[in-house]
Amino acid sequence: MDEAFKDDFEAKLKRREANRLRLEEMYNRDNPRVVRDLEDAAKQLDAAAAGYQDQAADDAREERAARSRIPPER
Repeated sequence: MDEAFKDDFEAKLKRREANRLRLEEMYNRDNPRVVRDLEDAAKQLDAAAAGYQDQAADDAREERAARSRIPPER
């Protein structure tokens, strides 16, 4: 009885280790895709932020130019 229990236990340990290795391999294989997706999203956010900064700078320039054309009220 003890020998059967020991064999069953060892088989379960081997299956568990095989499953762990398989999951680790899947994670390592899929992880670069996740990293690429996150990097692409970060690049898109950077581009959008740069666009907003450029637009804000243009708006500020236009506002200053408009103020310089309007004579001050007395």
